[in-house]
Amino acid sequence: MDYVGVASRLRGTPLRARLALYASAAALLFVLERALPNPVPWVRLGLPNVVTLIVLLEHGAGAASLVLVVRLLLGGLFAGTLFGPQSLLSAAGGGASLVAMAIAARLASHRLSPFGISLLGAAAHATAQLGALALWFGADGMLAFLPLFGGLSLATGAATGWIADALLARLAHARGPLTLTESGD
Repeated sequence: MDYVGVASRLRGTPLRARLALYASAAALLFVLERALPNPVPWVRLGLPNVVTLIVLLEHGAGAASLVLVVRLLLGGLFAGTLFGPQSLLSAAGGGASLVAMAIAARLASHRLSPFGISLLGAAAHATAQLGALALWFGADGMLAFLPLFGGLSLATGAATGWIADALLARLAHARGPLTLTESGD
């Protein structure tokens, strides 16, 4: 595939169209990931989070929030779980993850790579989902699973961070340096 050609064509694409493409890709990854068998119940790799992290680092928290909301709505619609418990857990985890990653990107992006930012997002994701389950079912015992799911989330956060880091490097190489007029769209 001609990555340089794709990057140069996307550079001239309005931001709304790019965000729609990102949201579509994230929703597609959400649906595809659900079709994969998972060896540990309730644990997924988090491939849609790769897209969220890329949008966050490329376009900011507002754009990433929009992509996250569209991904949650489309993913829930396609999976048949829209506004059900699973969608609410996805929203809690995705929202907490985005907030943690946005804070990390804003305050420490010069010290943290996308890999490190992804690890923080993954930890926030697991904590928020277990917290939401504890609130939903009134079971404080759910938080006892935090070490297990925290550890698993760090492994999946490492994988998604590595993928996002590699894709961002490829995009930067294919795109080349941005001029002042290109970076302000």
